[in-house]
Amino acid sequence: MHTPIIFAFSGESNSGKTTLICKLCEYFKPKAKVAVIKHDPKDKAYFDTQGKDSYEFFQRSNAVALISPTRTILQTKHNIDSQNPQDTQKIESNAFYAVLEQFKDYDYIFIEGLKTLPFPRIVIARGQIESAYIPYAHAFAIDESVKNTHILPSALPILNLNDTGQIAEFISTYPQSHSFKGA
Repeated sequence: MHTPIIFAFSGESNSGKTTLICKLCEYFKPKAKVAVIKHDPKDKAYFDTQGKDSYEFFQRSNAVALISPTRTILQTKHNIDSQNPQDTQKIESNAFYAVLEQFKDYDYIFIEGLKTLPFPRIVIARGQIESAYIPYAHAFAIDESVKNTHILPSALPILNLNDTGQIAEFISTYPQSHSFKGA
């Protein structure tokens, strides 16, 4: 059975997570199928335009699937109790694994955010390393602006944030000890 390589990326806002994931997608895309799952904890992302049919449908229903010759978009609403963080975490986790199941035939799956999920993770840092990310990291990708690398455990790999090939090689050769839970 095909098992995708799954890697997660975390870091402070504006550290370069999206930029790195986009570079990796371009790097792998000629030879492999790549999927990305992005966590939007502040619910800021919008995938539709007000006044369009699909927007109107989503405002009045619980789910909308938009299918065209070039893409499929599925939006579902989650009924959560905003006062209960466990409710939010459970719904996000269930939604994550449902989406992951949809991507099981891809070669690479990149996850932006969701730092507590049990997948290999690269933490991106610019300026300084935030110690709160160290327990979740399997590697750090940094640039020359980072001066406090001394706080990292010596066994934790440090990658050059500006060397997409080096990071791609790390991802491709990293031992995938975490099973694909969606399959």
